[in-house]
Amino acid sequence: MEISPKDYELVIDEYGNHYAEFDFSRQSVDTTQTVNIDYRIVVNELAYDLSVCQGDLLEVFLQPELHIESANPQIVALASKLSRGKDTVCQ
Repeated sequence: MEISPKDYELVIDEYGNHYAEFDFSRQSVDTTQTVNIDYRIVVNELAYDLSVCQGDLLEVFLQPELHIESANPQIVALASKLSRGKDTVCQ
């Protein structure tokens, strides 16, 4: 991973994701700052066995998550499409 400018803080969230946090508070108004980030992404598959779905178990999966834009119209539309015709939360 290459990041410039070099004046940044590396932040690691609770999921192990790495973020470069920059402080531009001293940046003058109407000026620009170029940030270049060269990185590699590793995507790990997530799978959940919901065959034993019951009670409040799913409540964890129905809550918004940090860094997931769950109010995004595309996500809302897909969720509506996938849940259409389902009678229960588990379905």
